Amino acid sequence: MFIRVYRWVLILVICTALVSAFWLAGQRVQAERDFRQVEMAVVYDEVLLLAGLLNREPVAVLDDLREQGVTAVLFREPTLNQAALAGEFAVFGAAELRDEPWFAGAGFEPLPDHLYLVTRDERVFDRLRRQMEMKVPSSRSYLPDGGPYVIAAPIPGVYLDMLGAGFPARGLEQAAAAGLNVIPQVRTWPGVTPAGLTLLAETLAGMPRLSAVAFNDPTLPGYPGLVHVLARELGPLGVPVTDVEFFPQAGVKQLGRTMPARQVMLHTIAAHEMARYTPAQAADRFVLAAVERNARVLLVRFFFDAYNAGDVWAVNSAYLKDIASRLEAAGLTFGTPAAPAPRQPPRILVALIGLGVVAGGLLLWEKLRLGLPTRAVRHGCPSPVLALAAAAAWLVLAYTMEVNQAAKLAALAGAVIFPSLALVSVVREEGVWVGASLVRFLQATAVSLVGAVFLVGLLSDTGFMIKLDQFAGVKLAHAAPLLLVIPYLAFRPRDGAGWLDRFRDFLGRPVLVKYAAVAAVVAAAGAVYLLRTGNEPAMLVSSLELKLRSALDQLLAVRPRTKEFLLGHPWLLLLLFTGYRDARFLPLAGLGLVGQISLVNTFAHLHTPLFVSAFRAFNGLWLGVALGLALIAAWYLAGRMLEARGRRSETGGEG
Repeated sequence: MFIRVYRWVLILVICTALVSAFWLAGQRVQAERDFRQVEMAVVYDEVLLLAGLLNREPVAVLDDLREQGVTAVLFREPTLNQAALAGEFAVFGAAELRDEPWFAGAGFEPLPDHLYLVTRDERVFDRLRRQMEMKVPSSRSYLPDGGPYVIAAPIPGVYLDMLGAGFPARGLEQAAAAGLNVIPQVRTWPGVTPAGLTLLAETLAGMPRLSAVAFNDPTLPGYPGLVHVLARELGPLGVPVTDVEFFPQAGVKQLGRTMPARQVMLHTIAAHEMARYTPAQAADRFVLAAVERNARVLLVRFFFDAYNAGDVWAVNSAYLKDIASRLEAAGLTFGTPAAPAPRQPPRILVALIGLGVVAGGLLLWEKLRLGLPTRAVRHGCPSPVLALAAAAAWLVLAYTMEVNQAAKLAALAGAVIFPSLALVSVVREEGVWVGASLVRFLQATAVSLVGAVFLVGLLSDTGFMIKLDQFAGVKLAHAAPLLLVIPYLAFRPRDGAGWLDRFRDFLGRPVLVKYAAVAAVVAAAGAVYLLRTGNEPAMLVSSLELKLRSALDQLLAVRPRTKEFLLGHPWLLLLLFTGYRDARFLPLAGLGLVGQISLVNTFAHLHTPLFVSAFRAFNGLWLGVALGLALIAAWYLAGRMLEARGRRSETGGEG
C-alpha cells in the first residue's frame, strides 16, 4: 500500500511539472508566431553578371528581382586586389610610382617597403582612406597638385588579397534605388583594434536600408578578445548579425548573445555546390531551411550554367517565384529579419519541471531495482529517502547553476530517463494480441512524450530558436538509454537471481568466437548510429535514403525520421506482439528503444518550429504503426506456414 501511494505521489509530481512545461511550450509557440519574417537576398556580384548577360542596367535588373520576391542584396566586401582589378584604383610600388608622369610634383618621396593605391575618383579615395585608417593605421594619404589621390600603405603585396577595400557606394545606391535592403558581408583583417571596430560601425551606419550584418571569414573581426567591443559598436545599428548555417564562424554566437538585435540564421548554397542542384531542388532546400529550421535570411544564388542568355532570366525568375510562393503558402512573410526578443523561463518553473524529471528517474529506478538481488532491495536505501535526497540535490543545482545550464542538465536527464522508462514499462515476456500490442505501444509513446514535453518547456529560452544556445549531450541522449535498458533486458531477473547476479555469471563464462563476432557487429552498428545523430549526419546517408527522404518530404509535407517510422516503431510493435522471451529478442528491443529515443530527440531540434516537430513525430507514429501492423501480419503468417510445414513433415515421417 505504501509503495502504491509513493508511486502515485511521483506521478502527481510529473503531472504538475507537465502543466508548467505545457505553459512554457505555449510561450514558445507564441514567440514562433511572431518570428515569421524572411529576407530573400541575392548576391550583388551575381546581379552584375546577370545584368551583363541580359545587356541591361543593374538597377533595372534589381527592380525586376524585387518583383520576383527578392527583398535584399548581399554585398561581399572586395579585397584590395579585387577592387584594383575592377578598375577602382591602381597599385604601384615605389619604383613604378616614380615613373608616373604626374609624380614630379607629388611632393613626397616613395618608400621601397610601401604599396601605393592611386585613384582619380574622390569617392573611391575617401572610402579607401577610411578603410586603411581602420586596418593599417600607419597609412598616409597624399593629394598632389594636379595629380591623382594617393594612399601609401606599409603592407606587403600578399595583403592585397587579405584586406577588404570597403563597399563601393554605387552598388549600395542602386539597391536602395530599387527599394531593396542591404546586407554587407564584412571581411576580417589582421591586427584589429577597438578604434578600427569603431570605424567599421561608422561605415556600416552610413549604408542605406541596412537590414543585417554578415561576415565573410571563419573568424569574426576582433575574435576572441574584442568581440565585446564589436558588439558594443554594432549594437546601435539596431540590426541583427547573421549566423551562416553549416559554416561555423568563431565569435558569431558570442556576438549574437551580447547584441540587442541578436542574430538570425542565414542559409545559402555555396557557389561550388550549385551545379549539383536543379532549380526545383534548390528551391526545396531554401524552403525547408526557412520552414523547418527558422532560417530568416535566404541568400539565393542564380543558375548560369547550361543556359543561354535568353534562358537565364526565365529560369531564375521562375526559380525565385517558386521560392517566394512556397514561403508565402507556409505562412511566412517577406521583409527585414528580426530576432525574437530575449525570454528565459523562470527559474522556479525550471526547478519544478526538473522535479518531474527526478520523479521519472525514480519510477525508472523502481523498475530497474527489481532486478537487484533480494538482499540489496531489503537492505538498500528506502525509496522515499532516495526520492527526498534526489529532489534536494536537484533543487540545489537548480538554484545555484545558471538557469539555462540547469535547464539543459534536466532536459538531458529527461531525454535519457523517459524513453528508457517507456520501454521497460511495456515489455513483457509473454506476447499479446494485436489490439493489446497497439495499446502498449501507445502507452510507451505517451511516456516518451512526457520527456519530450519536459525538454520543450525546459529549453524554451528564445535563444534556442535562433541557435544562440543548443541542447547539450545529443550523443549521450541517444546512447545512454541503450546502455541502461539493453543490459537490463539481457540479464533480467530469472529463477530468483537478480540481473546483477546474472551479469556476474555471464562475465565468468568463456567468450565464444561467434559471440565476439556478434559484439563486433553490434559495436559497428552502434558507431554508425551515433555518427548519424545530430544536425549534420549526412556523411553516412546513402543516395537511396536521400531519395526516400525527398519523396517523403513531397508526400507528407514534413518527413518523419527514419529511426522512428522504419526502425523503431514497427519493431517495437512486433516485440510487444511476440513478447520478450529471451536474449534472441534483444535486437527487437534495441530497435524499439531507438524509436522512442528518436521520438524524444525530435523535439531537441530547438531551431525547428514546435508544430513542425510535432507533425514530424505524428507522421512517424502513424506510418510506423502501419508498417508495424504489416510486420506483425507477416510474422504471424510466416509462423503459421512454418507450423503447417512442420506438421506435413511429421505426417510424412509417420507414413
